[in-house]
Amino acid sequence: MGSFEFGRHLRQNCDNILSKKRLALVTLFCIFTIVYVFPYLIRWFRTPVLRYDSVELCIKDRVSIFSAEISDLSAAVKHVPSDEANYAPYVGNGNLGFDIEQGAVYLKNGRNLVQKLPFLVNLFVNKNVGNSRSVYISNFRTGIVHVFQCFGNGLYFSYQYYAHRLYSSILVQEVKISNPTDFSIEAKIELNGGGDIKEKSSRMVEIHGQNSQYNLTSGYFVAENGQSTTVAIIHRSTPVSLRIEARASIQISNYVGISYSNEARKDISKLKAELETSVIDELKRVSKDPAKETHVQIWQKLWTTGFSIQTSKANDALNGDKINATIYYVLSQVKLH
Repeated sequence: MGSFEFGRHLRQNCDNILSKKRLALVTLFCIFTIVYVFPYLIRWFRTPVLRYDSVELCIKDRVSIFSAEISDLSAAVKHVPSDEANYAPYVGNGNLGFDIEQGAVYLKNGRNLVQKLPFLVNLFVNKNVGNSRSVYISNFRTGIVHVFQCFGNGLYFSYQYYAHRLYSSILVQEVKISNPTDFSIEAKIELNGGGDIKEKSSRMVEIHGQNSQYNLTSGYFVAENGQSTTVAIIHRSTPVSLRIEARASIQISNYVGISYSNEARKDISKLKAELETSVIDELKRVSKDPAKETHVQIWQKLWTTGFSIQTSKANDALNGDKINATIYYVLSQVKLH
């Protein structure tokens, strides 16, 4: 009988110990779930799903920034994808022209910027997160084209392009990555570079005042009409890998310098060296100047020297939007003297 009682008490003690261990394990599991798993689930459920309407909302928010300019017809909007026959997003200063949608640079041949440079210099963000739409906004008063690319999870990229009015060998591109989500992201800035340049030579150079290295390329190309053009091109070294923290943004600028000559020389190496020196000096000068403010001031003055923004919206008439766009494209072909 004593042995039976002893065994029963022993079993009860063991059950109590096991129950306490189970309780401790359950408690630890609950604490782990609350501390580590629950916040993740909250962020996961709060992250927007890839939805078309969120892309549309992002586009509308970006376009609304320019509502005043669009209203008075001093800006044109082009949506992509779209079936609308809108104005081409383009910047130019009489020495260089840039078709932003095509990523093509045009040089002067005769009186107009019609000679296509067989070398691409357009920066882009290599980060695809699904469904997206883009919008191009050409601001006629400032000579700047703004491009926005919106994604369904709230992420959006902003680009600004202008062919500098004072420093005519310089194209400027500003890229901003905005991350309003609760997660950090990795992105890479790359260059649509390269092309059919003959006797090409390349080297890295450093520009005082710029926090990155630049790639300098020179050579020549032959147009369809047989004309030979020697060119020196300098642009920011890529790729650039970036980490954008949650609810933060990062912006970088790319100054592209292009010097060229249609002069026929037997000693092309000497001409290349002259163009390289010229384009480096131009980039150094623009680096010391508030480039955008100077560019905008000059463009705004152009609209007060015999030209003005038209706001007419009359039916069956050549309205202000077409007049303003036409004047803008003409001024983009004219070099400042």
